[in-house]
Amino acid sequence: MNKLRITLPLLFLSGVLVFAQNTGVNGEMVLRAIQKSFPQRVSAVAFAGNDWTITAGGEIFYWAGGRLLPVAEKDNADSYGPHLFYTIPAKPASPDSLFIWLAMRISRSIS
Repeated sequence: MNKLRITLPLLFLSGVLVFAQNTGVNGEMVLRAIQKSFPQRVSAVAFAGNDWTITAGGEIFYWAGGRLLPVAEKDNADSYGPHLFYTIPAKPASPDSLFIWLAMRISRSIS
């Protein structure tokens, strides 16, 4: 129940559901993407207190290892699961590279 109460204010204030996870995606990348998508709701992204922060609706949230948490919960990051965030390539993969990937996958499955 506590997790829900902490997460919902950010979702409500920013108007975005962010999925972030430790898959090579860093806090700055995620928070800048949110800021770019919702400039009217996000006033700042900064590195402070040894972590990335975002200010949404006048409240500061810390990245906290993939968890967007308010200042009061920053040190309890292990009590929360990380958000999932997937990057999308600017251009789709070429058909040639997809064919090579598929051929390798098929050859692995039959050997």
